[in-house]
Amino acid sequence: MPKIHVAENPTHLCSTTLADVVRRIQSILWLEDLGAERSFWDVNKEWNSDTVSDIADVLTSEGLQPKLVDAIGPFDFRVTMHYQDAEGNVATTHQGGSGTFSAMTEPDAIECAQDAWADPRVEAFGFVPVFEVHRVLKGKNHAAE
Repeated sequence: MPKIHVAENPTHLCSTTLADVVRRIQSILWLEDLGAERSFWDVNKEWNSDTVSDIADVLTSEGLQPKLVDAIGPFDFRVTMHYQDAEGNVATTHQGGSGTFSAMTEPDAIECAQDAWADPRVEAFGFVPVFEVHRVLKGKNHAAE
């Protein structure tokens, strides 16, 4: 049976634990620790691969890493798409699309949406499609990985 990674839903954590996770991630991203109580917040702090690793460690410590599960699909994926340019400006002349696709994986659902909604005329002007995908389970949306 094929396997897929599914992101853990953090709603099982209490608000105190969620607040602690956010505080720890904020510290990783923006707290400069110079020791001897000389820490300060720096919104321009440089990030590197250790930053990502440290954030992953925080999420893993709370059981929030994606888990490998048996794929019992196909699954329904709710996909929305819009076009944007290189600066992140959304194309106002083309609405994109929104719908549900049956697929085994998130990339398969994106491919279905691309086939259904792609507009080469918009892409010729430098706009690229941006997708948001959520797996639909029993009337609920779950982020799919």
